[in-house]
Amino acid sequence: MTNQHVDDLVSPGRLRFGLWKVPLIDLAEYDLYTVTQGDLQRIDRIASQMLGDPALWWAIAIVNNIANPLKDLTVGTTLVIPHASSVSAALAQGVTEE
Repeated sequence: MTNQHVDDLVSPGRLRFGLWKVPLIDLAEYDLYTVTQGDLQRIDRIASQMLGDPALWWAIAIVNNIANPLKDLTVGTTLVIPHASSVSAALAQGVTEE
């Protein structure tokens, strides 16, 4: 088999969340963010504000063990926010091994 991801075989060019392996994100440097009322159910807004891209919401969820961002965010919770450069580096290096 060539160097393809499983997702490429299922649907070329698209990620299917159930098949995607999570990249290792280096947390040597990170920021802290306290969840406010306006952030509830909108982890994408936090990602947009802190990482510059709402599509990186999954990085915040993974680092903070948030299984369901629609109901697991509570006001006052402090989140660890990886630097965008760490997320980019993790994606560039590949995925974790099972």
